[in-house]
Amino acid sequence: MLTISREARIKVARHAWNVYPLEAFGFLLGRSSEQAVYAALPCSRTQRWREFGDRWNGIAENLDKARKVANRFGLEVVGFYASADGFEPSCRDVYPFPLQSASSDMGLFMFYACVCCPSCSTVSYHLDGRWLKHGEEFFSPHGVRIDKTVNQKRILKSWRQVFGTVAYSAGCVDMSAVRGA
Repeated sequence: MLTISREARIKVARHAWNVYPLEAFGFLLGRSSEQAVYAALPCSRTQRWREFGDRWNGIAENLDKARKVANRFGLEVVGFYASADGFEPSCRDVYPFPLQSASSDMGLFMFYACVCCPSCSTVSYHLDGRWLKHGEEFFSPHGVRIDKTVNQKRILKSWRQVFGTVAYSAGCVDMSAVRGA
């Protein structure tokens, strides 16, 4: 059973909604032996709308940095996350995965689909070659932390020292151009 901390889910959701309608990407930290995710490290966002070459910008290049931060806290990089516009029909099923070099080291993929608002958005997990079903194969406890010794804020502070500032804005994206209005 995969366990996802509430802190990690919230961090991924905030990253996704802060860069929406662009896509957000980052790493998931945890312990593979426990099948648990404790924290999320925001890494990048797309620069150009719907260009595959830009979707995974920063994942492969920053994997060693993420591992360095994870090791400081007795964790490992267990996966990565991405967000996408949830209006696309069955976008979860056709969402392209990153280059083999990045995905071969990490077994978990968290997909955050931005729908009409954060409360309607959905989260899916891809592990061991299949999408997990909520309640049967993964859960997220109601409490903030799975392990009281692992603190998302301290991990993010360390991440910013290694990685730098993450762009949390969609910037100059013309929303009418994105939505085809």
